[in-house]
Parts: sequence; C-alpha cells; structure tokens
Amino acid sequence: MPPSSRDLFAAGQTAERDGRLAEAERLYRAALAADPGHGRAHAALGFLALRGGRPDLAQGFLAKARGLVPDLLERQLGEAQALSSARRWREAVDSWRRALAIQSGHADALIGLAECLAQLGRREAVEAAEDAAASAPGDVRLLLRAAAVLTEAGKLDRAAELASRAQALAPADPGPLLRLGHVRRDEGHPSE
Repeated sequence: MPPSSRDLFAAGQTAERDGRLAEAERLYRAALAADPGHGRAHAALGFLALRGGRPDLAQGFLAKARGLVPDLLERQLGEAQALSSARRWREAVDSWRRALAIQSGHADALIGLAECLAQLGRREAVEAAEDAAASAPGDVRLLLRAAAVLTEAGKLDRAAELASRAQALAPADPGPLLRLGHVRRDEGHPSE
C-alpha cells in the first residue's frame, strides 16, 4: 500500500525541519499527487518557493492553499504568535513572513514581524513598524506597538507622532500618554 498524503506531508515537514529542502519539496509534491486537494501541502510548497526566491511560484501555491484551507492565515498567525510568546525570535520572524506571504499588508503580521526584528536588533524593524502603522492608521493598540518599536530603534520623532495620533484617536485611554511620556523621556524631555 503506497503512503498516504498525510504520511507524505508529515515526512515532508520532517525533511524541511532537517534542512533537506529538495526532499521536502519532492514529498510535498507526492502528497499533492496522492491528494490534489491537500491545502497544507500547497501552502508548504508555497513557503518553500518563497525560501527559494521564487515568489511567482509561491503565489500560485498559496492562492490554491487559501482556497482549500479557509483558516490558513489564522493558523499561521497563531503559530507566529506562539513563537513570539516563546521568545523564539528567529523562528517567529520566519513565521510572520509566511503569514505576510498569505496576506500581504496584514497589520498584525507586520507589527509582529517588527517586534521580533527589533528583538533581534535588525534595522528592518523600522520599516515593518512603519508599514504596520500605515496599514491600520486607526488602530490605537497597533499604533502604540509601532511607536514602541520605533522608540527602541531611536526614531523618537516618528514614535512621538504615532503616540500623538493614538492619543487623538483615544483621548480617554492612558496608553498613548504613557507611550508619549516614554518617548519624551528618551528624548531628554521628561516633563513634556
């Protein structure tokens, strides 16, 4: 009896975790041959294509996966959040990027990516935080998270702008004032 699509997919995941990417791709393709509707195998091939620098191929696989697995994005976001909570920053960065491959411009994925990149001391954190703030300009919580990343990166003027925008959106919320106070303190103006 030939291996099931489930077994082939599981073997592909093991190969991918072990860094045997060509073998993982072969196994994921075999899983699709056994079950063309295997949404997670489509997604896995899409993520492998992204890792291999083939975004055009990745988009086709990921589009098919989204159609077959309606909660694909939510699953990926959950994995990314779990890795972030476990402080497994490098793995979390990869996971947030996979979420963004499923849905580019997703605000929560962008800010999650920014926060993890900041933890790793990577300059790309600033761009991800800016993108997150631009993608959800009315989300107070997200604006404050972006301001925190920008503060850590030393982009104090921009962090103050985002905290001020959050304060204008939610004047009764103490969070924006607190964030603005942190920025002012870091600027050397604690009384403003």
